[in-house]
Amino acid sequence: MVGALNGDIPPPRSATIVPWTMSTAGEARDHVEIIDHEDFLEVRILGSFLIDRFKRQFDAAVRACRERKRSKLLVDSTRIEGPISTVDRYHMGNYGAQEGVDLQVASLTRPDLVDPGKFGVVVAKNRGLTIDVFTDRQKAVDWLQSLDTDASSSGRDVPHP
Repeated sequence: MVGALNGDIPPPRSATIVPWTMSTAGEARDHVEIIDHEDFLEVRILGSFLIDRFKRQFDAAVRACRERKRSKLLVDSTRIEGPISTVDRYHMGNYGAQEGVDLQVASLTRPDLVDPGKFGVVVAKNRGLTIDVFTDRQKAVDWLQSLDTDASSSGRDVPHP
């Protein structure tokens, strides 16, 4: 699914794209696109990777989920630039679990950004976040849709029976 990796797949007709930029004094803009799907929220994170920027972008995603009363979140980071260190992966997993523990998160990224051991995912899961990482958009969406909405309260992946 090449288009998914490039972010070229248009959202479903029912989705609403809300471009959102945030800037703080003296810092570059943090670009986030929020796409409201019928049963989950998609957030596209754009720009160069910096852990502080990621935290602000993730905060925006969590805030958007809570405002829209959504528990399922697809974070599309296929268009971020730059390497992600092991230390950054730890901080991403830890921060994601702290801020989004009541959410179910599918992380969509490029194959070159996936840690073979899914270290960031392991960190987040160990702290109670329901999360997995994908390089295929449809698999990420299918996984999110297979989860019981109540699974987020236990931190476990609980597919529908």
